[in-house]
Amino acid sequence: MVSFIDPLNAVTLFVSLVVLLHPDYVVSATLGEIGRPEILMAALLLVWWLGVLVNGVQRLDPGPIRWLVLSYWLVWNTSVAFAMTRGLTGGESAGAERFFIKTIGLCGVALLVAELIPSREALDRLLRRMVMIGAVMGLVGVAQFYVGWDPVARIPIPLPTNGESEFVLGTRGSADLTRAPSTTAHSIEFGVLSALFAPLGVHYALTATTVVQQRRWWLLTALCSAGIVLSVSRSGTVAAGIVIFALLRCWRPERQRQALVRGFFALILLRLSTPGLLGTILSFFQNAGTDNSVTGRTEDYDDIFRLVQERPLFGLGGGTFRPEVYFILDNYFLNALVSTGFVGLIAFLALVFVPYSMAIRVGRTSAYAANRHLGFALGASLLAGFGSSFLFDSLNFPGFSGIFYVLVGAVGVLWRFRDVDPGPTPVDAIIREPKDLVPWMRRVVDRAHNAPVRAE
Repeated sequence: MVSFIDPLNAVTLFVSLVVLLHPDYVVSATLGEIGRPEILMAALLLVWWLGVLVNGVQRLDPGPIRWLVLSYWLVWNTSVAFAMTRGLTGGESAGAERFFIKTIGLCGVALLVAELIPSREALDRLLRRMVMIGAVMGLVGVAQFYVGWDPVARIPIPLPTNGESEFVLGTRGSADLTRAPSTTAHSIEFGVLSALFAPLGVHYALTATTVVQQRRWWLLTALCSAGIVLSVSRSGTVAAGIVIFALLRCWRPERQRQALVRGFFALILLRLSTPGLLGTILSFFQNAGTDNSVTGRTEDYDDIFRLVQERPLFGLGGGTFRPEVYFILDNYFLNALVSTGFVGLIAFLALVFVPYSMAIRVGRTSAYAANRHLGFALGASLLAGFGSSFLFDSLNFPGFSGIFYVLVGAVGVLWRFRDVDPGPTPVDAIIREPKDLVPWMRRVVDRAHNAPVRAE
């Protein structure tokens, strides 16, 4: 019998806190932002991983994710150490402390997921739970957008808030459409998170073995993807476009055509059910040159590049670039460049593209179709997170950062069990066969077929 206190349930609790609990709630008002339950939970998961590592009660496989995450954390701390040489203001120092605690905890989450999730089956259970949690998030967004009822503001939570919280639903566009934030810090985060959950929901809908299961997972996928449009967000739309492109590439041509036709009819249904919504989203791109939200992102470039020139290698220091000290920056790549310099920016790119490359390699070389499809689905989520980071300050949003690190860890689990047979699924007839790959990849696949299966 599996204990209730195991890595799978612990990570599920963390995902629930980071997605479903509004970030204004804290355990203690005196702790401020550090007192958010998900940050404290992340710190506990780090301690758990360290305890297993040090005590040797379980052999851990130091795969690529461990060295990647630890290197990323080291770069952030090095940037803070260099920042100490210039002297920090009170606001900068507080920001560095908060980001240090948050980052080390999230690194612990990624490491615990990557090395302590015990089996391929457990990985499926974790990702299925994440889709269900994302569906609850989407359901809250549906209530906000279509009904005008906000459960986040109406349902009392017995926790103090960090400052004066205002749970107010904003509007956007000529049709005054509600911008649903659901349970997240902002509607932009809601849209991007929905795009990150969507590939996972599609994977489990396609791998379901019965009609009833397929319908249930398609419903959950629709709910967890709802924020892509209900957030009325450019960032969410871009992330969704990346997901669609990434998934279409791994499917057979006939499945691609089916998906495009069904997507076309879904857009027609959305236009009929919610007049003005598609037009508003389309206007984000048609009027990008005159949109205040776009020009506001670019007008600070001169100040940004001046700061980068002053400290190009390790930047101002991790976590020191705070809006209350400097200015708002809706681009995480520029934030990382200013805060941690070119070294920190390279570390962030590695944090995205090393797991992405691992996921895509599983997608291209695994002997089992379900593993290949899951690899492409995880890769699509990571790529969507990467693309949307050009449009908002991604890793400084609690929901996005928490889910992003869980996805990095999930890639590590799939990498460990890439040669484990998850069983036959309907996705076998949908995903491209390895023989469709270029010749050098065929040789890798042949070796994978002949490799011994790793026991769970």
